[in-house]
Amino acid sequence: MAAYIEKIEEYTIMTSGYYPSGGGWEARISLILPDKFVYFYFMTPGKALKSIESHFNRFNEEIVKVYFRYEQFRDIVDLLRNEEPVYLFYSGQLAYLTTSREPVGEGEL
Repeated sequence: MAAYIEKIEEYTIMTSGYYPSGGGWEARISLILPDKFVYFYFMTPGKALKSIESHFNRFNEEIVKVYFRYEQFRDIVDLLRNEEPVYLFYSGQLAYLTTSREPVGEGEL
């Protein structure tokens, strides 16, 4: 599988106190990308993390689901809100967010 890297321009956040089908997640961040939808699911404490899932919908758009511990939710939201640019790297069973290089000690502007 080829590696994919894309600058994140938009995202949405959804939190849920109740998930009737028992999916085991409490929050989701949706990354809106040109040719795919990437969903970061933040699992309820005590629930096992799942492997990355990927499939194509009926419109031939790729849907990628990545699972994180709920404890990581605030850090990832903070990264999306406060860093620029932020990139998604995705390849098979590996997915992560990254920033570009920044000078040490840059601080807040």
